[in-house]
Amino acid sequence: MNVIGQTTKIEDKEFGLAWYGALFYVMVLLVLQISISIVVYLPMKWIDSVSLLASFLAGAALQVTGYYIFIRWAFLRKGFAFDFKKRTLGHRSAKNHIMLLSFFLAVFVTAFISPMMAPIEVSEALEKFSQTLQQFPMIGLVLILVVAPVFEEIIFRGILLRGMLKKHNPMIGIVLSGVLFGAFHMNIHQFVAASLLGIMAGWIYYKTGRLWYSMFMHFFYNFSVIMVSALSYGSIEPNRILWIPAAGSALVILLTVKSMYRSLSKDVKSD
Repeated sequence: MNVIGQTTKIEDKEFGLAWYGALFYVMVLLVLQISISIVVYLPMKWIDSVSLLASFLAGAALQVTGYYIFIRWAFLRKGFAFDFKKRTLGHRSAKNHIMLLSFFLAVFVTAFISPMMAPIEVSEALEKFSQTLQQFPMIGLVLILVVAPVFEEIIFRGILLRGMLKKHNPMIGIVLSGVLFGAFHMNIHQFVAASLLGIMAGWIYYKTGRLWYSMFMHFFYNFSVIMVSALSYGSIEPNRILWIPAAGSALVILLTVKSMYRSLSKDVKSD
């Protein structure tokens, strides 16, 4: 009988991915992202609002197409399964734990990480992209709440982490895939927060074996960031660390992880 927390034998034998293989996959993704930026997003500052909408839509379509091609390419290179058999939390319990983790991670990012990053100058490309998202909020919401959670989780948890769990210690695979996920965002302002999200989503995927749970966490985290940012907009200084909310959210995150770990272990022992 396996106990959650120990390395579990993964069902599919054919798919394994060492850290340098994962790095290669991310480099391919970065080349894809940079190519889309050069072709579509960078020229935005020279075009009018009507053309801007068309350009933004074209960029979103290219993004989705690029993700799809990458996933199909990964399928052809290596066979793999998204999920593997493991004991898991009940649906309601998992959803509650993940919502708590996601929301308080968003609070921690807003209260602590974002103020820490505030003194660093934002790149012109990132600033322009953020302004475009604000101009076309519905398209932005689709990209942030649907496209990113689905495609990025398939790639970073379903492919990269899934493969690294065959080649590396689970903790190494989880942390490395999370850091690569942070680096994939290509800017220092999102790197730390995205890495933390990637590590937590990876841990949930490893513990439960359910890619759906990591997708749900990614979605609810992005949703929570939007809500927390909207509610706190104009009420706090961008570079001011809010120590009490930061400490409180960090404590809730730790307690939620502990509770989730105990629930998973209890499920296994009662099997």
